[in-house]
Amino acid sequence: MTEVQLDSSRTTLEQYIARELLAKLESVRSSGGQLGERRVVTMLFCDVTGSTSAAEKFDPEEWAEIMNGAFSHLIEPVYRYEGTLARLMGDAILAFLERPSPMKTIR
Repeated sequence: MTEVQLDSSRTTLEQYIARELLAKLESVRSSGGQLGERRVVTMLFCDVTGSTSAAEKFDPEEWAEIMNGAFSHLIEPVYRYEGTLARLMGDAILAFLERPSPMKTIR
């Protein structure tokens, strides 16, 4: 890959993977290490309660703006703790965090 292609790929990946995790992956790749490993993780599924009835009260553009704001608040802690955002699903997120205990993750 050219440097321009690598920069483009990195920019795209930064939208979905925390920068710190991306840097770790790049470091392992450049040193010839293995990327695959087995880990105990915490799965986080977070759903916005009552969103279907709330969405009916707003125009689609207004609702999209509200949900984008909600997603920003939900996703920020995932990245702060070097988690991986696996999916955005309608009004929910699915993420993985490298914390073996769900209670430690919540705190």
